[in-house]
Amino acid sequence: MPDTEPEIWEGGGRRYRMEKVVGNGAFGVVWRAVEEGTSERVAIKKVVLDRRYHNRELEMMKGLEHQCVIKLHHHFEKPGRKRDESFLHLVMDFMPETVRSMSLQYQKERLRFPIDHVRLYLFQCLKALEYVHGKRICHRDLKPDNLLVDPSKLRLKLIDFGCAKVLQRGQPNVSYICSRYYRAPELMFGATEYTCAVDMWSVGTILVELLLGHLPFQGQDSTQQHLVEIMKLLGTPTEKELRAMRATCTVDELPKLKAYPWERVFPNGTPPRAMDLAARLLTYDPSQRLTAPQALQHPFLQDVEFLLSGDGAVGVQPQLDAATRAFEQQLQTLFQEYTTKRSGPIQNLLPTFERNLQNVLTGADAYGPAGHDAVMAEVEAVVRECQKAEDAALTELQQQVLATTRGQPVGRGRDASASTASASNSAATIEQLQAQAAEAREEAAQYRQQLDALQQQLAAAEQEYAVDVGGDGATASHGPTSGRRAAASTTQGTASPLCARASMVDGSEPSDGSARQPRSRLHMSSLAEDEMGQVTPVGIARDTQPTHGAPEEG
Repeated sequence: MPDTEPEIWEGGGRRYRMEKVVGNGAFGVVWRAVEEGTSERVAIKKVVLDRRYHNRELEMMKGLEHQCVIKLHHHFEKPGRKRDESFLHLVMDFMPETVRSMSLQYQKERLRFPIDHVRLYLFQCLKALEYVHGKRICHRDLKPDNLLVDPSKLRLKLIDFGCAKVLQRGQPNVSYICSRYYRAPELMFGATEYTCAVDMWSVGTILVELLLGHLPFQGQDSTQQHLVEIMKLLGTPTEKELRAMRATCTVDELPKLKAYPWERVFPNGTPPRAMDLAARLLTYDPSQRLTAPQALQHPFLQDVEFLLSGDGAVGVQPQLDAATRAFEQQLQTLFQEYTTKRSGPIQNLLPTFERNLQNVLTGADAYGPAGHDAVMAEVEAVVRECQKAEDAALTELQQQVLATTRGQPVGRGRDASASTASASNSAATIEQLQAQAAEAREEAAQYRQQLDALQQQLAAAEQEYAVDVGGDGATASHGPTSGRRAAASTTQGTASPLCARASMVDGSEPSDGSARQPRSRLHMSSLAEDEMGQVTPVGIARDTQPTHGAPEEG
């Protein structure tokens, strides 16, 4: 512990034993401490107090009371060493980790952030925003560092209201706000009138970061470069979208980029519902972004509230006995085994399936009609194996669920009403699993539709090959080449998720073949420059902007 700080702090009639510094920056320092006489740990945030201005963060936190928002226990002031120097101390809940620190831990272990944890943390973040936005408060600095979590309980709390403001229609605000990597595009375009939708863009960026394992937009040098990175994914905004963002530039000043295929951004195994939610949050038009209440109703977050239990639960958690909880846990285990048994064989068969398709589409000259028939037979065999693996896994799941339901133990001391409630909860769990199985079947149907489309392309390629081979000598001599070109042109621009690989936007040339405009020729002089957020080997360094310490007019 530094010699400049005492081991025991006194304030507000309480004494605190200071343990260690857990955060610091331009705003001040955060300590972990224990109040004497109790064993409860708290966090004490120490900031410089400027009596010329009221402390906006303190005023806001006094009026906030929500299980997903950091709680202000009390506050006190202490004089500094210099003359007329004072410090404000905010005593708040302590939580051991942040979403940033948890994400870095998974990255070091080369693991993906568990999707259920993403759902739980995102749900609680949106619950906090639903409450805060309901008071017309815009946080304006959402990022993983400002989302405290308790991994043992999977709890999350929103912190740091130093940049927050109550937004009022017609009142201008500063656009130079929020960490650049999570800053909404309307802020980068210089808008001074905006809504709480800027927070929803930040939420979408955090969601994509957790799904990818790294930041989706990483313009390292300036706001202009960061905007280019956004446009590589979403494409160049239209005039209508620029007007919606109150941009100070025109389309002619921006590079002409096409939207990147959304499904190719994420790695294999990313839930389609998660990608859909991210797409609905990361839109240029602020009015088209989902609000916090709308995002909470998205299918990706369906039934998440029932995963939360214990004190401070966000949702209404049924009170279940130990036998019922064990039964539900067994059902969840069975469904996870079903998912593994279903997806594992299909994933193993996909490389063979894609290789056979490639042989059919590009190997017309090598195989001929007889070769086509042989390869098509292999393709159909792979499809049959996929269907067989899916049917076997589903049948086994149904049998195991039925066996588990019949063998559900009932405690001797439980009364009839408790047994009825347990049976009702078990039936609801089974219905939920059946719904998930139906969703899996729908996904399989989509794969079959994609396969039908590919088979139609194969039929067209075979037809063209047959026409070329059956023509005169000159046509036949050029048949294989034209067949290859036709096959290539057929598949270009229609990439199937079956054949897709994990990919990130790398700034490659536009799909229409037009040359990408060099950055040195981009005319975006009307956009603000900044030097916020430096990239480090383990993530993003803390911002150095004095948004917490200096007073803000807007």
